[in-house]
Amino acid sequence: KTMPSLHHYCTCNKPTTRSEWAASIAVCLFVTMAILQVGIAVGILPSNIVWGGATDELTFRVSMASLVASAILCGMAYIIHRRAFLSQPSPFVRGVSWFITAYMALNTLGNVLGKTWVEQYVFGSMTAILSICSFIVASSSSSDEHASPEERTSTTPYGSME
Repeated sequence: KTMPSLHHYCTCNKPTTRSEWAASIAVCLFVTMAILQVGIAVGILPSNIVWGGATDELTFRVSMASLVASAILCGMAYIIHRRAFLSQPSPFVRGVSWFITAYMALNTLGNVLGKTWVEQYVFGSMTAILSICSFIVASSSSSDEHASPEERTSTTPYGSME
């Protein structure tokens, strides 16, 4: 028996609904923010553009915090994508998508009140858009009536999280 290809696990569907478009935009922004956090963690970007401008030097602790933030942002992208593109998302995915929506709204407030212009305008704008996109995805209804039987079956080893 051969292993399924990567394409089997990563089906990149073209967005057709409002929630799918919102999820696609959100995933792009989450990944962009995750890449920025990695840039901060490795010293390519200055560390004072995040965390409220609280640190001017890159310490091990700041690097680790940025890497953890990057992983969390990638997890948020995954959940929002799953919520939009699954025909019947689990209660876990639905609940976490609402948590992400609330978190991004609070994060927007924190960024707008930040001390640096990067936080206020760049990250504030990004998290505001993420709040709106996450809300659109979290509040969307299930698209089960449009799903094919193949879309209803789990294609991941994590079927219980879908």
